[in-house]
Amino acid sequence: MKPKSVIICGQDRCGKSTLQKNLFSEFMRQGHIPTFTLHTMNFKTDDIRGDSEKLYRGCFELMKTQNCIFDRCHLGETVYSPMYRGYSGDYVFDIENDYLDEDITLILLVDTIEDLLKRDDGLSLSNDPLKMEQEKQMFLSAFEKSKIKKKFIVNINEFDHDTKKVFDYVKGLLF
Repeated sequence: MKPKSVIICGQDRCGKSTLQKNLFSEFMRQGHIPTFTLHTMNFKTDDIRGDSEKLYRGCFELMKTQNCIFDRCHLGETVYSPMYRGYSGDYVFDIENDYLDEDITLILLVDTIEDLLKRDDGLSLSNDPLKMEQEKQMFLSAFEKSKIKKKFIVNINEFDHDTKKVFDYVKGLLF
């Protein structure tokens, strides 16, 4: 069976980790045992761009041979790098282009800024509504630039922020 992989992207507090956990269980139930799940994090190195590029290339390389579920991946690099790290993250589209024949589904979770702020846990890069709106628009733009064939925007507000409803909808897209 060819590997099936899912990349879940979106702003902080939009439900990526919850969706990843639910998908992991469903993958197991469906026999697509995820051999690799990852919540990619920010690096604190002297060569953050180089290390990030290695990470994202490695993620895509894994998707060729493994069932993977990524909580955050390359689209965040196109948003957070120019906003907070001082370099363009658009190189990730070159990486992505080398793997377009793989069975990858890209899910972008979006929500209103007001609802994201209600779930503030103090760990986000920003809690400034204007900056958060800029992040959201940049995620939408990156999603549009992505050449991954199977990609979906899921507005969690349309599901009344019910994680089970969001999961059931995404499950319907995948299986």
